[in-house]
Amino acid sequence: MILKRPKIIAVEGIDGSGKTTLVKRLKDSLEERGFTVKALKMKGHTADIAGFFTEKRMNYENQYMKLSALMFDLMVRNRELEESLDCDYVIFDRYTDSLSAYFDSLNVVIPWVDEIKKCIYEPNMVILLDCSVDIALERLNRREESLKELENRDYLTRVKERYLQHAGAGYLVINADLSTDDIFDLAIKRINDLGKDCL
Repeated sequence: MILKRPKIIAVEGIDGSGKTTLVKRLKDSLEERGFTVKALKMKGHTADIAGFFTEKRMNYENQYMKLSALMFDLMVRNRELEESLDCDYVIFDRYTDSLSAYFDSLNVVIPWVDEIKKCIYEPNMVILLDCSVDIALERLNRREESLKELENRDYLTRVKERYLQHAGAGYLVINADLSTDDIFDLAIKRINDLGKDCL
């Protein structure tokens, strides 16, 4: 028996662009219509991975080490994806484009980045939330936790530019300064079209 591969949707954008909010709304909407959906979030900067590096006496505060953690987490997400092949949709809160955007923004040239990306399931659709850096920083400042080391204006500006440079012709680039309702409407319309194309 051959399992049908789920439609993979990647939501990309700088920190504070609204990725998590959009992923939740898309998941809820699709589930209400009877689809099985799994939402996966990359956690390259979260405390659990930082704890792993601390336990192994590695310098997690080093930017290269943080990005290594991000890539490690991507491989974990891909394993989770393999365990979700019976779903109709898998929605990623950040996926492979984040590797290129964040590595390039630090001027990090590591040949095996592209090789690892070849081993990852390609998304059927990429939604890029193009958010102004000022609005992103306002949202990040409203969060309970303090801003992370890499969440500053210059760095986020570089990441935003890299995301736009990497955006392909098939990407859905949404102005993330719009209301959450408008962003959702644009995204779900393209997902509905994606479903029709796969029939």
